[in-house]
Amino acid sequence: MKIMKSKILYHIVILHMLFVAHIVAQVAQTEEEVKKLLFTSNLPQIAESEGIKEKSLSIELIKKILTHHEDALIGDISELSKFATLKDLCAKIEALPDREQLQDELFKLFKKLNVVEGEPKNWNEVLVKGEGGSLGLITKCLLVSSGKNMQSKMLDYLLEADQLAKAKLVLEKARIEGKKEEFKNLLDQKIKAAKSDEMRDILLHFPEEPTSK
Repeated sequence: MKIMKSKILYHIVILHMLFVAHIVAQVAQTEEEVKKLLFTSNLPQIAESEGIKEKSLSIELIKKILTHHEDALIGDISELSKFATLKDLCAKIEALPDREQLQDELFKLFKKLNVVEGEPKNWNEVLVKGEGGSLGLITKCLLVSSGKNMQSKMLDYLLEADQLAKAKLVLEKARIEGKKEEFKNLLDQKIKAAKSDEMRDILLHFPEEPTSK
């Protein structure tokens, strides 16, 4: 009888431990999910980790953040804090009079990033996808921060790689940022370099307003 009670007690203790472990795991997962679901910029913490004040970000310090903290800036559409951090940094870059000095670092990120794929799961993700995700922010920042030479370089890259989706995003951002004439002139010069009929069609229809689906 005592052995039976001991076995029952043992199973109760094991079940209790498993239940507690499950709850702890759920709490940890929930905390991580909450962090991802907040539109909170972590730029102050990143700046502090470099021993600098966020309000005194110079060109050299921003270069360091772009190259050393990419993981904290770039994420998918569900990682809202990363999106908010990148947007915060881009806003600071766009406000700098000498922002053109950052175009090489921005161009490296532009080439590395992909167009947002998949359907958003909530309204926050709809907002992020509406801005083109991380690539959309970097593209806008690069367009604002660069001149015709970099714009030409961007188009050369898109044409060489036949990046259809990325080309659509770039041209849409150019239209929004008031660079239609600049890009139209460049496209007239470069359209012969298009490698596919799809790319040629995209270039020919710029700067028409996008059709609503």
